[in-house]
Amino acid sequence: MKQLVLTALRRPYTFVVLAILIVVFGAMTVEEAPTDVFPNIQMPVSSVVWLYDGLMPQETEGRVTRVFEQMLTQTVEGIKTIVSTSYFGHSIINIYLQDGVDLAGSEADIVGISQTSVKALPPDVAAPMVMRLNIANLYDYLTGA
Repeated sequence: MKQLVLTALRRPYTFVVLAILIVVFGAMTVEEAPTDVFPNIQMPVSSVVWLYDGLMPQETEGRVTRVFEQMLTQTVEGIKTIVSTSYFGHSIINIYLQDGVDLAGSEADIVGISQTSVKALPPDVAAPMVMRLNIANLYDYLTGA
């Protein structure tokens, strides 16, 4: 360490030039580096939202959520887990698919079974909304971009 200090005292311009080069290259690197708060992460998750006005959460779970989950697990392949939440008058079902599964094919199966299961549910149930969960789209929605 003492040798470095002695060299810096003998050749001050060399260390000034090195400091300037570090600042310039650091600024160029920061300017060119891509930045993203939420990188493009492909999560194989689909979400299905059922609306049925006037039902309590327990009734929504029993009459809509469970029936759809049973039909879903019998038909769609590659499901890792299903997480469902029933609220007053609506149900949100998140379907986590296994990694490496054909996402488009599984989503088509989910849409198909959701349209078919409307017949097995109570008569006033609206057709569900089926969507893919994407972190980048969520960030755009929250920021208004």
